[in-house]
Amino acid sequence: MTWLPLFRRLSVFVLLLGGCILLLQPAAAETRLSIGSDAPTLDISDWLHKNTPGAKNPVTKFEKGKVYVVEFWATWCGPCIQTMPHLAMLQKKFADKGVQIISVTDEDIPTVQEFLAREVKGKDGAMTTFDELTQAYSLTADPDGSTHADYTAAAKLNGIPVAFIVGKDSKIEWIGHPRQMDEPLQQVVDGTWDRKIFAAEYEDEKRFESLQQAISMRIESANGKDLSPKLVSSILSAVDSFVKEIKTPQILKQAKFMQLELLLQFSPNDQVTLASYEKVTEFFESRPLELNGLNWGIFELVSNGHITNRKFAETLLQNTQKLVDKVPANQVGTVYDTISHLQHFLGDLPSALSSAKLAAAAPDASPDLEAFVSKIEAELAEKQGAK
Repeated sequence: MTWLPLFRRLSVFVLLLGGCILLLQPAAAETRLSIGSDAPTLDISDWLHKNTPGAKNPVTKFEKGKVYVVEFWATWCGPCIQTMPHLAMLQKKFADKGVQIISVTDEDIPTVQEFLAREVKGKDGAMTTFDELTQAYSLTADPDGSTHADYTAAAKLNGIPVAFIVGKDSKIEWIGHPRQMDEPLQQVVDGTWDRKIFAAEYEDEKRFESLQQAISMRIESANGKDLSPKLVSSILSAVDSFVKEIKTPQILKQAKFMQLELLLQFSPNDQVTLASYEKVTEFFESRPLELNGLNWGIFELVSNGHITNRKFAETLLQNTQKLVDKVPANQVGTVYDTISHLQHFLGDLPSALSSAKLAAAAPDASPDLEAFVSKIEAELAEKQGAK
């Protein structure tokens, strides 16, 4: 069994893995556009909206005291198009606060003009065009890709849409998805933004991405074959060190999930793996159905023999039983379903039958539960007959 199929089977959480880093050792320091860097001067060839209200087009130099958003998009990028009304709203909201939003594509002018002529339903339900929709902010095209090179490539970013907030001192304050920049933009405008705190969080995120890439590359390079014990130890050690060092709560949470997934693959029956699982369950105090989903995913590894540590199955059962009173009544069937299968696996047929019947009678009952009830009843009858 390779790690990636296991990862899909436990797909409660999604980690994007990819890239090409060959060694699980600290990388050499690199020059990268990041939080606190001087914002590169814009060298954009085509400013498509010359009469944007309150905007200075073209912008050849960032003015001190003003705030800019440099956002990257493309006509073929669905999420970019979906973000356009939000950008228009933000520009109108901050127009009198010295904010200018500049959106950049590296496509040629005919492609962009053809896109802008397309019709789209406006906020009021009336039909408009993308050209009219984006008149609120500075839409641009830079076919030679120089601005992309100065920003997205320099920041080692591969996806769009992505936005850079340039602060009043012409330094990069924030980098991320444009739909997530409302609060940071407000704080930058108000002067309450803490660049140092976000810089630390951003660097933690980049470190985690590098770790993911390294692990993914090493596992995929095995091409489905077993990894050497030395390499497995190196992978687990790297993740353990990262978990101990990282400070950003969200990144720490993702790292602990990845650690559990790796331990389930490489050391499924070790006490360390069980302890890792117990730590991860702490993230689900307000999300019982998601914890049930994780428990079911791990139970599948128990049922197919990948995990043979009986204590793990017992712990899964105990933690799932605690969820019964935490889920809505119309969704309790899925929890009883997991409970019944764990009880069946552990050999407690009477309890498994009782739980399976509760699951089958629940509003969210799975279609195959009646068959499972019949299976347990037959096993009980056979067991009693043998006596």
